[in-house]
Amino acid sequence: MDTALKIVTAASETAVSLTEAKLHLKVENTTDDSLITILIKAAQDEVESYTNRILISTVFDYQLTSFPGDSIKLPVAPVSAVASVKYYDSNNSLQTWDSANYYYSISEIPFFLRYVSSTEGTYEDRFDAVTVRFTAGYANAAAVPDALKQAILLLIGDMYDNRGDAPRERFTMWKMLAHPYKVFL
Repeated sequence: MDTALKIVTAASETAVSLTEAKLHLKVENTTDDSLITILIKAAQDEVESYTNRILISTVFDYQLTSFPGDSIKLPVAPVSAVASVKYYDSNNSLQTWDSANYYYSISEIPFFLRYVSSTEGTYEDRFDAVTVRFTAGYANAAAVPDALKQAILLLIGDMYDNRGDAPRERFTMWKMLAHPYKVFL
């Protein structure tokens, strides 16, 4: 089954602020602010990719070619809400699946959207036959676990100090901090 994860509404902040990153780097001027801002985003992306966790609240569309088995496993965590499940019916018309047809628990990681009723014959075979719109991530930067923030800071420090491409250790301190938060999909 082919799937696609698309951002609908991006996070409004990063898990680590420019001020926090500069304090960690011991940078007191504004000369490298643009670079440090880019490094913050790159480090957060790396931590999110490694852990399969979204750090700041983001709205996604998860598109599937069909309804799988008896549930849909979302590819990121933590999930805070499911806004809708839409599908194309046998007439190729977009429909919204009634929320009475599925259930979930936001405390479950990884997150499963489980079916109450059958999905038999409810979709057309197309790349976007089923779309789940959901929100994932911590509510704000203050809610992000400190270990994940520290992992981001360590990555920023490494990228700031070593601006060229170079071999890296396979399992570094930032991964040791992030590993307990890794969601195995």
